[in-house]
Amino acid sequence: MASVIIEKRVGKTGNITHRAKVQQTHGGKVIDRLSKTFKTKTLAKTWANKIKKEMEDKFERVKAGIYRPETELDEITEGDLIRMYLEHPRLSQDLGRSKFYVLNSLLNYEISSVLASNLRASDLVKHSEERFNEPTSPSPQT
Repeated sequence: MASVIIEKRVGKTGNITHRAKVQQTHGGKVIDRLSKTFKTKTLAKTWANKIKKEMEDKFERVKAGIYRPETELDEITEGDLIRMYLEHPRLSQDLGRSKFYVLNSLLNYEISSVLASNLRASDLVKHSEERFNEPTSPSPQT
């Protein structure tokens, strides 16, 4: 459970500020800690309550095994995913020749520049139509 502490502080010039401290503990150990200073106690309380809720939600997701840090949520294109797959030491070992060439050829199409998080069925349909209308007349399997 996260806890909140609001401290009143008086500076050298007599200015009064309030420091909000929020920390998440589990089993007697501090898991997460944040603090920030505000001009008013109301702002400090508002911020602290918001951060407390975020920390508690994050802790619940961690316990449930569904938490992913923001650093793992980077945007990546379909082309980058294909390159990562082709360069992966274990996954690329058993790549057949046809699969290798098909994946490499996908890198030359517009679909490879679409962000993975934005990929829609309409993008796949558009790509399929483009491929079908090419002068090489590819069969449906390719």
